[in-house]
Amino acid sequence: IAKYYEELRNVLLPINPIKHNSGVFVHSRVGDVMPPRTATYEYYINCLEEINPSHGVFSTEDADRHPMIKEISKKYNLEIIYKKPAENILYGSSFEHLVLDAGTYSFIIGLLSNARTKFIYFPPPDQVWCTNLAANLSGWHVTSYK
Repeated sequence: IAKYYEELRNVLLPINPIKHNSGVFVHSRVGDVMPPRTATYEYYINCLEEINPSHGVFSTEDADRHPMIKEISKKYNLEIIYKKPAENILYGSSFEHLVLDAGTYSFIIGLLSNARTKFIYFPPPDQVWCTNLAANLSGWHVTSYK
């Protein structure tokens, strides 16, 4: 994918019917996996502190079960949302800043995005397939925040 990254983006980005959104899109997958395979509270806080957003959304399917999501959303004025997967990918990819969790779902959001800032959390390479790949893509911040 790294070899064809720009070509893929040039083909796929014009297809996105959703217009550019300012602010930050935060994605968390907390339903069926837990740290260290998913991002931690500290990761989200550190990324959001660096971006310093005035508004945005926190997309997750599990907001009701995780106080972390509610706390972070309140602190950074983020609306909690959940959309169907394809709609969520397109919507998320339209934001100016991204803070993404580990895994394929978040990776695709970042892949299809023109975001100025793309943070993506990756656990050790032996746990998620796209850790090394994202580190080699232009414009991605693969963070070591724990």
